[in-house]
Amino acid sequence: WNNLNQVRMILNTSFIFALLYPVLAGIFFNAGTILQACLILVFFFFRASYEFAIEYATSKQFGSDALPIVSFGAVCLHEICLSIMLTSIKHPIVFVTLVLADVCENAYCLYSLYHTMNKKNKVVPMNDNHIHETNTTIGLVKRSSSVYSAIENLKHPSGIEERQGAVLFIIAVLLQREMVEMMIPLQALGVMSILYVSDVKANSVTSSWSGVEDYHSTLMYTSLDLLIEICVFVSTILILRHMFPGELSAWRVLRGLINVNFKM
Repeated sequence: WNNLNQVRMILNTSFIFALLYPVLAGIFFNAGTILQACLILVFFFFRASYEFAIEYATSKQFGSDALPIVSFGAVCLHEICLSIMLTSIKHPIVFVTLVLADVCENAYCLYSLYHTMNKKNKVVPMNDNHIHETNTTIGLVKRSSSVYSAIENLKHPSGIEERQGAVLFIIAVLLQREMVEMMIPLQALGVMSILYVSDVKANSVTSSWSGVEDYHSTLMYTSLDLLIEICVFVSTILILRHMFPGELSAWRVLRGLINVNFKM
């Protein structure tokens, strides 16, 4: 029953956020340049809020086991809405705000990971009883299902196994995000092109375009977004390889996530 209640809470929370995203997108379409730039930041805040809300709903029963699927769904919804919003950008500064928000979020996670892994924590002597207790209970630790909370927890001294698990957890979430953020713009390019060429009147986005200029503008912003996401993804892999030389393979982490959660 506890698991059923937790699943129900997760579904309800996801449903609420799934409704709020299109509402914000509708406001974005009718907003001016300044408000559009502000709404971009609100969208990123919404994704972070969703992760914290899901953490509250899942941490007691599932720990971090539910995060890959939940994070995948959240980032997909986030990127789909942003890809649609790219079709109605009224000024390049709005696109710059979107790019900076995405890059800064990724840079914050990488910087926090690098900083916490390189600072020297104070070593506190432990007696044999403490060591025995730690070894017998470490398998019961349930890690936070929010990457931001995981970063905060990583800043505090802990056992080697717990620290390594937290590091791998954060890296897996980062790589999965970057994979989705490359996949959705590429999909959007294909879908928008098919809808425009087919002249589908039922689609409010493409049918509202006044001409080929709007289509080309959408292609330009979406392609730039895809190119930037590819650069961020490659940079993330290179930075991780520099931080963990010979210890970590980004492709193995991604393959592991896909193999375990392929159906979802």
